[in-house]
Order: sequence, then structure tokens, then C-alpha cells
Amino acid sequence: CVDAGRDFQLSLAIKSKTISNGLRYSLATGNWGMQKTASKAGVSQVLNRLTYASSLSHLRRLNTPLGREGKQAKPRQLHNTHWGMICPAETPEGQAVGLVKNLALMAYISVGSPQAPILEFLEEWSTENLEEITAQIIPTATKIFVNGNWVGVHREPNELVKTLRSLRRCVDIDAEVSVIRDLMQKELRIYTDAGRVCRPLFIVENNRLLLQKQHVVKLQNHKHTQFRWQNLLTEGVVELIDTEEEEVCMIAMEPKDLRNARSLYTHCEIHPSMILGLFRSTFYRCYVDQERNKSPHGIGGGSGFLNSEEFEKPTRATCLRLKHGSYHKLDADGLVAPGTRVSGSDIIIGKTCPLPSNDENGLEARHQKRDASTTLRTHENGIIDSVMLTTNAEGFKFTKVRFRNIRIPQIGDKFASRHGQKGTIGMTYRQEDMPFTIEGVTPDIVVNPHAIPSRMTIGHLIECLLGKVSSQTGDEGDATPFTDVTVQAISDTLHSLGYQRFGNEVLYNGHTGRRLQAQIFIGPTFYQRLKHMVDDKIHSRSRGPVTMLTRQPLEGRAREGGLRMGEMERDCLISHGSANFLMDRLFANSDAYRVHVCDLCGIIAIANLRKMTFECRTCRNKTQISQVHIPYSCKLLFQELMAMSIAPRLFTMGNPNLLVKA
Repeated sequence: CVDAGRDFQLSLAIKSKTISNGLRYSLATGNWGMQKTASKAGVSQVLNRLTYASSLSHLRRLNTPLGREGKQAKPRQLHNTHWGMICPAETPEGQAVGLVKNLALMAYISVGSPQAPILEFLEEWSTENLEEITAQIIPTATKIFVNGNWVGVHREPNELVKTLRSLRRCVDIDAEVSVIRDLMQKELRIYTDAGRVCRPLFIVENNRLLLQKQHVVKLQNHKHTQFRWQNLLTEGVVELIDTEEEEVCMIAMEPKDLRNARSLYTHCEIHPSMILGLFRSTFYRCYVDQERNKSPHGIGGGSGFLNSEEFEKPTRATCLRLKHGSYHKLDADGLVAPGTRVSGSDIIIGKTCPLPSNDENGLEARHQKRDASTTLRTHENGIIDSVMLTTNAEGFKFTKVRFRNIRIPQIGDKFASRHGQKGTIGMTYRQEDMPFTIEGVTPDIVVNPHAIPSRMTIGHLIECLLGKVSSQTGDEGDATPFTDVTVQAISDTLHSLGYQRFGNEVLYNGHTGRRLQAQIFIGPTFYQRLKHMVDDKIHSRSRGPVTMLTRQPLEGRAREGGLRMGEMERDCLISHGSANFLMDRLFANSDAYRVHVCDLCGIIAIANLRKMTFECRTCRNKTQISQVHIPYSCKLLFQELMAMSIAPRLFTMGNPNLLVKA
């Protein structure tokens, strides 16, 4: 640059994307560190966006860093300190049971606050530093720790603790600060650091709640939009307590426990159900949105500093290697208009790449472009929902196409109630063929009663009974845990409304109109549709792609693969004597291949079928050659054995050494 008199460009010497690519790799894979060196795994995860509730549950998940194969039971069990912090029920089945936990509904992870204001306050309140005291004072005074560091001692801890807590309740110091006075150890521990699990509790003084009716009215009144959770903290009604401070608190389960209490309570639970996790509040709004089939297609492109690829509708005159699909739904810009119905093998993104203008001989090439379009999978169909065209970080064009489809429940689709009563549709009927009650109500779902005894989902039955009462009275049914709603109370209400006490009714045959001989338990129950649908699983193949190495069909629905015929399936067909079907599945429809074998030595020979010339390189035989049909994988095995100096030989009917018994 100096010799040529040009400006020095630092960008040519430094790769600007090195750090960005490293961070992207770590965030995408969860492996935190360089690609080639050892790194931590699972630091980042892809957020689950199946439903709103599943996203919230994923964000509140705790992963214990222990091996899933461990035999110790203690790490998987609940501990006393988990009360109100960890949900006792929400944990996966299988190897990760108890190791993957979820935060309780009101649990909160502290983000931390500076400890400098606390240290200044302690210094003003006659805290004696370790340099100022003698060893004789320590046994009689209370030791003070801030975030685990011993900062001094204090001779009157009662007033100090009282002042610290009053300052926290009016948020003069951070609401996350934890103040623990340990009388046994004569210690005062103060924590301001991040990562502590806290939960809110009502403050109780002299066995009376500080929460007053005026606070509840303000929260319910929509005019007081400024009165929110933060106001409850600043007014000293609610405070955050972590697990260690919980050890020195006396907590009442319900406000009614305070009336005739002999003990002096310090706090009260907001509600007993707060010990459970997010799933206990799975109300219907979390599930009414049907899952959309989102299929983003991200197309980057280009190399160097010039983006030479274009989004356009490819034409046969200028483009090479057009795909097997329909291009007629593309606009001139290579994109499909929103609202267009598309189905399998339709092209939804048209894209071309330039080819060299001259061929190897220097002559002008016939085609200037190559097709690089995106095709729908054969099993996908729907309506184009939105098309986004923008530029990525490098400044290249980038498009994303999303399509939607409406799925009517069909045989094989999976449903479940909120109590784990899962099942698939076994049969669908028209409404006029369904049984009906004396009021003309036909059930939407008929459930096999054998699902109840083994799963023991009593909540499912109570919901059905309570839903029946609520639909008649128009009131909301209270299904909150740890409340006084009993089956007897629901049954009495249902009986007073003129129904059978336990929800049974007489139904009539939809075909004949005659009364059914049994009473049937019927009522409204909320069911949710699960993601396991027949349209996402149905798969068949007549012909399709094969693997390059063995020439057998690929595996998997996404790659239009075949169905695996394993050892056990083969043995079943052999036991049934289905030899012809076995030949058809494992040979003719898999990797049938034709080879020519020398009759004299049994080694695979060279064959030129155009010239009809044959030769065995081993024994120089050119006349006694037989054609044999074997699987291509068998031929591959023979050649790999030959590479290891092992000579497999095929004995044909033309082999003179072969003795054939009549």
C-alpha cells in the first residue's frame, strides 16, 4: 500500500466475523467454547414455542448438572427447602425424573444488588470492624456477614435487624436483600448477590395481616392502574423471602390460621396452591390457539463481496436443472403471493444462480443460470400465510415464507384432558348417528371407561361434574388446589338442579331412538389437541431416493424413505412361509442388482453388455460366464472382502465342480 500510494484497509487483514461466528455457533449448539477444544454443553437451548404455556414452562426450568445414569435417589427427591420454590409435580418421566425441575408459580431468581449501601449502613450503625475488636468481645457479640464475608460484630443486633427489615419493606434498600439472624450461631447474615431463589409472602405483625381491604379494592379497581405489585412491596404488605431466611420465619398457611394462633407468626402464604408450578394454572386460553405449521425457508447466498444470486421465476430457456415441481404459482420476483394455496411439489421460492458464461472450449454456454429454488415437501400443503423479504447481516437478500393449514380432527389424532387422560380418535360419526340425552345433547367425545381405573385421574371426573354444575348455573367453578370444594358439595348442587347426583344420564340410540340400557356419565370437560397428528406421521413410498453407497432406499419420512424391514420382521415372514413376499420386499423393491460371475472360479467378472464381451481377470475365462441377481449390498460386501485379500466365490449352475443332486 505504501509503495503503491494507496490507503491501508484494515478490513482486508482482519476477519470481522470471527467473534460473531463463534458466538453464533455457541448459541446455536449450546456448546460454550471453541469448536475444536473441550467446552461446556447445554449452556443455551432453543426456546420451546409449541404453546404459550410450554414457552413459559421452558423459561422456568431448572437443570441439575448431574449424569442421567446416576443411581442415587437423593438428588432426584424433594427437599424441605423446596417448599414454595420448586414444583413438586412438574418433572419429566424417564432418566431425567427429579433432575429437571421447574420453579413454583411465585418463585423468583434474584438478579443481585450492590452491597456498598449495606456496608455503609452497617458502618453508621455502630458495627465494629475486625481490626477494632479484641478476641474477648467475639463470643458475646453477634457476628455480621455480608455475602459470606465477615465484616464485623455488633452488640445490639435486635435493633439492627429490625431497622434492616423495615428499610427493606419500604424499599429503601433493595427488596431482594435477605436478612437472616441465627440465634444459635450468634450470626447476622445479609445477602445481596444474584442467583438466590426467593418467593413473596404476606407480612404478619402481631398475628395480623398487613394486607388491608383497601389494597384489595385498589388492585381490583381498574381506575387505579398505577397500583400494582411494586406498590405492595413499597407499602410493606408483601416481601421477598429466600430459602435461608425462610428458616427463621414462622409462616401461616392461610389467613384463618392467624385467628386463634398460639404462636407468633411472621408471614402468611399468599395461597397454598403457590407451592405448585406453572402447570397448575393451565387455563383454557393457553390451548385454544391451534398449532400452526410454520415452515421457514431461509435463503442466504453469494460469496465474496458480490451477491450474484437472484430471486426470480426460473425459465427453461435460460436455467439449467429445473426441479420436478410446479412453477406456475410463482410471481415474477420468484415468490408466491400470500393467500395462494400450495401443495406437495409446488415451488414456493424461485431462485437462480449464475453459471460461467463460457464452457471448457471457450464457446458461449447455452444456459446462463442454474435453478436453486425451494420446493415444498410432498406431504406438506396449505395456504401461504406471509412472505417476508429483507436483507441479512451481510446485506444479502433473505426471504422467509410461512404457510398455514386447517386441520379437522380425524381418526388417529391425539387428544388429552388436563389430567393426563390421553387418547386417539378411534372412530368418527355424524352427529345424527351419535347417542343423545333427553335434552337433545349429543356428546362430542365418547371415552372408554377402562381409562379411569388404571390412571386414577379423579380430577378428570370432578372437572366433568363441576363443569356440569357451572354450565347450568352460569358461575365459574373453583378448581384451585387446597380449597374446600368437595365432591359431596358438587353432587348436592347438581341434585338440586334436577340432575342425577353423580352426573349419570339416560341416553338414546342415534340410529333407532331406543333408550340405552345403561346410565352414562356425561358432562363438559376441557380437552386439548396434542401435536401428534396423523397428517404429520402418515407415510408411504412407491419409489424414491436411494443411498449412494448401498443403493437401498433412504430412511425417514422427511427424506421420502422406505419402511425398515428388520430382523424380526424377516423372521415373521419366514415363519409364515411367505417366500415370494420376502423376495419382493428384501430384494426386488430394495437393491436388486445384476452381476456376471465366472463359472470356473466363482469371482465376479467384467461384462460389457453393449459389445457382449465378458472376461474373468482371475482365470482369463471369456466364455463360461453366468448372470446372477444378488442384492447390491451383497456385491458391496464381496468387494470390500476382496480389498482385504479375502476371495468370496459364487458357485453357479455352470460350475463343473458343483455337484447337483437330482
